[in-house]
Amino acid sequence: RVNIRPPLMSPVITGLSIVTVDFDSVTSKIYWADTKEKKIWSAYQNGTGKQAVFSSGLMVTESIAVDWVGRNLYWTDSVMENIEVSTLDGRYRKVLMSRNITNPRGLVLDPRNHTNLMFWSDWGQNPRIEQASMDGTMRKVIVSTKIYWPNGLALDYTTQRVYFADIERGTMDGASRVTVVSSLSHPWGLTIYQNYLYYTDLDYEIWYKFLFSSQIWASSNAGLRHPVFSTSDSAGTTNACSSNNGGCPHLCLPKPDNKKTCACTTGFHPSPDGSSCQEYESFAVVSTRSYIRGFHFKPVFILYTSYVIHDKVDAHIKSGYVYWTENSTYSTYKGIFKARTDGGHYTRVLPSGVGVRGIQGLAVDWIANNLYFTNAHKTETYLEVMAINTTFRMILIKSSEDQPRDVAVSPKLRYLFWTDAGQTPKIERALLDGTNRTVLASESLASPRGLTVDYSNNFLYWTDDVLDMISRMAIDGTERQIIRYGSRYPSPMGLAILGNYILWCSSNLAWVHKNRFSVIRDNLDELMDVTIFDAHVQPTSANLVGFNPCHEDNGRCQQLCFAIPDKQGPKCACAHGTLLGNGVSCGYEPDEFLVFSTGYTLNSQRLDPTDHSLPYPTVTLGNGVMALSLFTFIISFFSFVTLFNFKSSKCCLDLDNPEGLAFDWINKRLYFTDNFKRNVQSIGVDGGNRSIIAPANWPKGIVVDPCYGYLYWTDWGSPAKIERATLGGSFRTVIISTGLTSPNGLETDYAIERSTLTGENREVIMQGLSYPFGITVYKQDIFWTDWTERGVFRASKNDGSGFTVLAQNLEYLPKDIHVHAESKQEICSSFCQQFNGGCSHVCVSGKSRLFDAQKGTKSHLKLCNRQQEKDILQGLTNVVALEFDHYEKRLYWLDVGAGKIERMRFDGSDRETLVSNDIGGAEGLACFCLPVFSCSHSFASTFPHPSFLHSCPLLPRWLYWTDWGDAAYIGRAGMDGTNISAIITTKLEWPNALTIDYTNNKIFFADSHLNFLDFADMDGQNRHRAIAGSLPHVFAVSLFEDWVYWTDWNTHTVEKAHKYTGEERTVMGNNTHRPYDIHVYHPYRQPRSENPCSSHDLTCSHLCLIAPGGQRATCECPDHFIGVAVGFKIQCVADCSSTQFRCGDNEKSVCVPIWWKCDGQSDCGDGSDEPQTCPPRYCSAGLFQCQDGNCTYPGFLCDGHQNCPDGSDEDATCKPGEFTCANGRCVPSMYVCDAQDDCGDGSDEPYEVCSECYFAQSIPPPPLPSASNYCLSGSVSTHPPSLFLTLLSPCRLYFRSYY
Repeated sequence: RVNIRPPLMSPVITGLSIVTVDFDSVTSKIYWADTKEKKIWSAYQNGTGKQAVFSSGLMVTESIAVDWVGRNLYWTDSVMENIEVSTLDGRYRKVLMSRNITNPRGLVLDPRNHTNLMFWSDWGQNPRIEQASMDGTMRKVIVSTKIYWPNGLALDYTTQRVYFADIERGTMDGASRVTVVSSLSHPWGLTIYQNYLYYTDLDYEIWYKFLFSSQIWASSNAGLRHPVFSTSDSAGTTNACSSNNGGCPHLCLPKPDNKKTCACTTGFHPSPDGSSCQEYESFAVVSTRSYIRGFHFKPVFILYTSYVIHDKVDAHIKSGYVYWTENSTYSTYKGIFKARTDGGHYTRVLPSGVGVRGIQGLAVDWIANNLYFTNAHKTETYLEVMAINTTFRMILIKSSEDQPRDVAVSPKLRYLFWTDAGQTPKIERALLDGTNRTVLASESLASPRGLTVDYSNNFLYWTDDVLDMISRMAIDGTERQIIRYGSRYPSPMGLAILGNYILWCSSNLAWVHKNRFSVIRDNLDELMDVTIFDAHVQPTSANLVGFNPCHEDNGRCQQLCFAIPDKQGPKCACAHGTLLGNGVSCGYEPDEFLVFSTGYTLNSQRLDPTDHSLPYPTVTLGNGVMALSLFTFIISFFSFVTLFNFKSSKCCLDLDNPEGLAFDWINKRLYFTDNFKRNVQSIGVDGGNRSIIAPANWPKGIVVDPCYGYLYWTDWGSPAKIERATLGGSFRTVIISTGLTSPNGLETDYAIERSTLTGENREVIMQGLSYPFGITVYKQDIFWTDWTERGVFRASKNDGSGFTVLAQNLEYLPKDIHVHAESKQEICSSFCQQFNGGCSHVCVSGKSRLFDAQKGTKSHLKLCNRQQEKDILQGLTNVVALEFDHYEKRLYWLDVGAGKIERMRFDGSDRETLVSNDIGGAEGLACFCLPVFSCSHSFASTFPHPSFLHSCPLLPRWLYWTDWGDAAYIGRAGMDGTNISAIITTKLEWPNALTIDYTNNKIFFADSHLNFLDFADMDGQNRHRAIAGSLPHVFAVSLFEDWVYWTDWNTHTVEKAHKYTGEERTVMGNNTHRPYDIHVYHPYRQPRSENPCSSHDLTCSHLCLIAPGGQRATCECPDHFIGVAVGFKIQCVADCSSTQFRCGDNEKSVCVPIWWKCDGQSDCGDGSDEPQTCPPRYCSAGLFQCQDGNCTYPGFLCDGHQNCPDGSDEDATCKPGEFTCANGRCVPSMYVCDAQDDCGDGSDEPYEVCSECYFAQSIPPPPLPSASNYCLSGSVSTHPPSLFLTLLSPCRLYFRSYY
């Protein structure tokens, strides 16, 4: 919407491609058309009340116009090549004009009384502007010269002028023309308001405002096309239709001179007196190359128009639908469609699987609700059936020699008939399920077509357009006779029977005939077929259809129902699946069949080419590269998981570009090639335990032999080859490397070959193939897909004989292929079958040994020595770091998936959680006696990306870590967090791994981006390189004696080498997943020494942190705790505020609101908040009880106002660890003498007391506070281990101590 003054633009409605809009000033509604959605919409001008007026029967609506007086809506459709009209609510609709309408675009109305004209532009081969009355009569061309691309039109109701682009204006009769604006780029929409002309330009995506005095304003707006303004254009308010719809039952269309025409919606005609509209009881429906049209002898109505070729047509009269075929060269517009007789409810019935030569025959079984059709592929023709309003579709007959064309059905006689246009033209009959084929006629036929059944006398009629003949015969082939031969109207095409009349159409002379001589309609272009829409043609009474068993409830059949002659019961069939024992239901039983993927679908097919039922329904899975990857991935997984649950078609989504796939049915794992990652991978069927098996150049096809433990894959790299390895990637060998260019699916270019499993005895099985892609072997046959032929084929696996086409002319390129058969997956024993071979994740053949933390979907810990390896803990989530305590025989680990730091003894006992929250993105772990240090991303302000930690328990007591942030470095700090420094800052990118050589006082570190291992002194000096440029992605490193050990993410290995030279490098183990942290367990890796934390002078209840140099230590408490000196022990207790009560008196103490004390309920859990000294409770729970027994709200405590009569709510009740200010406020004791006025009255900063503190800490003293009362005594000592600052209060001694 655009405000004119000021020019303000705001969106009202959004759509995909809105090209035209108009408004109704009476209801304040706007109407618009969206060409992408193929719909016409309406809504109020504020955007509310949006609803679809028409959602079918539209193609490209380029202009709409509202008759605000007669309450009608007009629009043009450039694809349907017509102008239509409907009521504003869409209830009634009619094609107004279709003759000589080629490319209509602009449309405007003048519905005012005595005018009632419509104008439209047409930019077809003869560009012009036309005028007609609003009922479609009195049509004439008003502008046809010097006009090339007329788009928008506008009416100036005041001056009675028509404006059109290239912007000119003229009188409404076109007599005079004046150029208003010239040399425009691409004008589209026009409108007039007062003295201004507004128009849009598509090239510049801009709208213009033009004053008739030649002044122009412009405003940019991307995508603007058709401007419409809520103006005074609606000046006229009455015409012949403005009152009570002009007395018309459906549509009232005004004409000049205050006249009108009553019209009926499509499929109806006016009653003799014109007072009502009556539905046509009987009419003919014909198809042409451009439209579907209905005829009732004199009136004509159009059902549906399009720009593709309409061929065969039939009807389902009971439901009111007309069915037709479209055979475009584009698959998007090819198939079977349906719509109601008014053009509404347009639906594509058969959207896929249509052959290159299209649908050539169509017949409706209106009793069983089955649709029969012939489907012509490149070299084969199918006769198929489809249950109406379902997806149950089945091939009845498939032939490469015969060419079934026109088809007819008799539900009463229970037969199916069709013509054959093959080498031997004929007419055949079969039962409705396609069985018992019988040739009825094969002589004196050249091109039989137009087959139809006379349901009244049980005769079969057909036409022959080569012999110019119409013939008939009985349904058993007898009583054959010629009805019409030759004439002035040759080449009959379609044929229909109505009572005693024969209707046929001719494509050459384009005539439709009734009986012998009467012409119903001439001058029709390229008629294709005809059918009758009459209830008598399709009777539904049980006695008239031979008591057809499929008449009621589909004969109780789950999918398809067929009526068989001389049988009372129905014959049920399955379009996909197998008919179960009850004879009506379809199930999916594990039998033998083919399954193959295409670019968009997953398909199945019987091994017997004569069995046309599908084992499973075709599944559409998506499109594009990702979908193709998913199809390839599912193809083997299908036979294991989705066999009995077809809807479960997803396994793993985070794949890059998988090409080939193989299923290990013994160990329930999937192996696939990924040419983006350039490797062969393995993954569980649930998407877990994904691992890299082997790197490759350009891996494609893959196959697995789980019983012998081998994996084979093709590689398109240079040179192309076929390789073999164990299921774990070991013993990798190239078995074929010559004579290959693009081996795919274990087949070679334009041929299929075979060899032994070692690559020997190579021989060619099939040659001269077009483009074979996927291949599989079953019993004595090979099956393959071919991209050029778009088909599936079969031949003998020994010599290529017995070549058979199983499927051809598929809509999409066929990809991978497999045979689902129980015998294809040999049952064999495997060490991995029982308890997964003792492995927590992946069990494969091989002898890998490692000691590390490993990550899959679930992590586990492994412990090994020189002789053996064993799992010591399974079921973890994502363990990224390990550490051990040799002296307590404990193992520590950091599980970021579970958000925990845990420990247990080496024998698996005493497992406990040390930290269960706030570990964030912790990655490193180091242990020194009792303290456990962890480094987390939550400290990002200091350490952007900390990774590995290592502590030095010997003097001088340092903590080391790596940081791979923007400026990577290796850092060092005291074990109490002081004296932080970066000791190595150069030649680092991703310093991941770090360890310490305690014997030689060296640090060893690796960079996973620069691929080296270096060592240096403990202060970062004297840096040297041990291994250069050959470490793909080191994650962790450990050291013992002369050897350094590391884990590598890229190679999935654990390796060792000499710690100084890198020599004697050895792979100690191959893994199927990424190994994480690694440690060598030995007493030398944790040497013991004296430290201040073991002194008897001080005992810390929680943390004892050693300062640099190892001579001092500090007691620290966890967050939200404070330290209390109890003798020589520093006890950490909960840090409770003045309005909280501390429960208990131990390290697990918690704080609760103070009014919970003595409230009659035990909130602490240990009863400490409800001692026996509590006075009797009078107040309700949740209230504070004054000392005199009165009650008040907890929020009134210590608020400076006395709420209790005895003032007990304002008593100074500061808790231990808090200082009572002179004004009664409580502040933490550590705030005293910190040079900050925390009390607000200065009583926490008494100068005469705090001056020593200021001097000792070099703190500038604050301004002297005013005199106030306080209770504080303090002393300062600089001699450890005495207290640095002691604060006394009436309750306890609180402190912050340093040693």
